[in-house]
Amino acid sequence: MILAEELGITQAVARNPARLTEITGKDPNAKHFAELKGGAGLRVIRLVGNYGEVYDRYFGRRGRIPIDRDGTPNELAKNGGAMISRPFR
Repeated sequence: MILAEELGITQAVARNPARLTEITGKDPNAKHFAELKGGAGLRVIRLVGNYGEVYDRYFGRRGRIPIDRDGTPNELAKNGGAMISRPFR
């Protein structure tokens, strides 16, 4: 789920074959993610969303008690947080 957020694969993108093909065609890591375990990662993203979408749903802007991710360890590492995906092969 964290890797999907890093790659820009959201629930809407995972449900849109044309947009997904565009992303996987440009990024080999996205292609490997899409093909991982017969598409299991994409099925998860289609059902619940990436890490950021799930966080926002339960703790963020859309949650009952909003807890902002900005400037916290719950933000992606590339944005100054601690969330980073391990490499997939």
